[in-house]
Amino acid sequence: MIGIPLLVGFMAIGLPFCEAVVHGFDTDAWPPETVLPTTWFAHFVGSNVLEISRTFHRLATSTHPAFANGGAWVFWSLLPAWLVVAVLLASPKIDRPWRDPATIFGGARFANPAEIAGMKNGIEIGHADDPDQIVRVEVEGNLLSIAPPRSGKTSGLIINNLLAQDDNLSWNGSAIVIDPKGEVYKAVRKRRAHFGREIFVLDMRQGSKKSSQWNPLASADTNDVLGLMRVARALIPEMSGESLYFRERAVSLLAGVIAAAVHEAKTEGRRASPADVERLLNDEEATLALVAGQDVPLLRSLARDLTLDERIRGSIISTAKLGTQWLLDPYLRALTEESTLNLEAVARGQADLFVIVPTEHFETISPVLRWLLSDLFTAVRRLRKPDDRRILLLIDEAASLGGFSQLPVALGELPGLGLSIWTFWQSRSQIVKAYGEAGADLFGTTAEFSTFSDVGGLDTGSPEFFSKLLGDITVDVPGTSEQKAEGKSSFTSSTGKQATRLVPPGDMSQFTDDRLILIPNSRRYARRPVCLDKIRYFEESRFKGLATFIKPAGRKG
Repeated sequence: MIGIPLLVGFMAIGLPFCEAVVHGFDTDAWPPETVLPTTWFAHFVGSNVLEISRTFHRLATSTHPAFANGGAWVFWSLLPAWLVVAVLLASPKIDRPWRDPATIFGGARFANPAEIAGMKNGIEIGHADDPDQIVRVEVEGNLLSIAPPRSGKTSGLIINNLLAQDDNLSWNGSAIVIDPKGEVYKAVRKRRAHFGREIFVLDMRQGSKKSSQWNPLASADTNDVLGLMRVARALIPEMSGESLYFRERAVSLLAGVIAAAVHEAKTEGRRASPADVERLLNDEEATLALVAGQDVPLLRSLARDLTLDERIRGSIISTAKLGTQWLLDPYLRALTEESTLNLEAVARGQADLFVIVPTEHFETISPVLRWLLSDLFTAVRRLRKPDDRRILLLIDEAASLGGFSQLPVALGELPGLGLSIWTFWQSRSQIVKAYGEAGADLFGTTAEFSTFSDVGGLDTGSPEFFSKLLGDITVDVPGTSEQKAEGKSSFTSSTGKQATRLVPPGDMSQFTDDRLILIPNSRRYARRPVCLDKIRYFEESRFKGLATFIKPAGRKG
């Protein structure tokens, strides 16, 4: 409230100051047309608004007799200064103490209803306290979800979002889904067709008759050394220690074999396929004869590798074969013989893609999954247009990929190109196993939104980690001190402050049972954890008519 008097005071001294500049500081020598400072200040003290306004009006209209040319210059020179002072005085003064004493050891808390109220559009995460209030978030980055098996990740985070209600609130963009067992596709296929986009299904289960086909070598080029190296790195599992040397040599050799397969197919007037790579990798003599004398860098390198000492060569080739074992399966060979999958349409958000993987064969099939994702990431980098809509890549059971060095790179880069990646894990230890502690931290820091639920079991590390993640609060702790004097004791009660966890590790299992915690890391929303009830699409009437309901195995009713 002190701002208004200061502004009035600044206005009051303006006119006398200008009169002194023009007529001197001896007021007795001023002409009679001037307003003496004592008279002018009296107008302000007495709130003589009429006389003050009349004086400023004369100055503004160049009719004040105390100044040459009517005094307009006085008014227009003072006006900017008055405005600056007014703006400065009107600006809010924010009191920001270094630390609120009430939260000196931590001020963690869950998001309040007002903060949750703004979460109403986009990807749906869960129910607020009001069952009719669905918490949704607008996504421009990545997402991360951690919860054990049968905790509702598929039914409450994946399927419900792919069903996309017609309410102008739900997300309804295109999706790429790594779908173990095909349950997601079965539940949402009719609904996804409603959006008018083409749907591709790459079904790796034996005997599938409705699968698309994908030949990743259909347009491969022997001179694309970096591209073929990228493919070889995706195919061969990550290694460490002494095995790292042989993996690096195997990457170079496998890239050369892929180049040889492409070269052979070109000379025969056909397209290469992954089956050609497996065949050449298992026939060293034929491969060496094929590449001998060729001037293509990768082929020259391959020729040298194939003439190494047999013991070293054998270790390199056996390492390379780890990336092609899946090609021994006739069904997968046929699946990658031709191409009906339009990867450009998928990368540009013009089509959905479901990749169905038999869970019992994850370890064998993981190389082809990594190859597919590697090609997808490259297509996003090269083919997307500025006006293409954002697409969502959902990787269920992300641990099945094994260590995949291209995934952390994609997490940091591709959201800026319109691809958001949502990975699902059974525990944080799965991420640590595949990518190390630093890699697990990277998954967390690159996630715009993270969720976790059902923490506990025999995993003693997770309760402590998630409890620490939620933060500390400051609590008052009563205490009693004893003073002794002259053989007598007296006791004094006092209260001290100390830190404790918002949710202690010992309470984490019970607290997250049937609850889901959302951690926003977005400028759009308050960066406070949100405690939500889970969504189960098969129990909610709003999904009737949209979903092909699949009752979870083992659930009664």
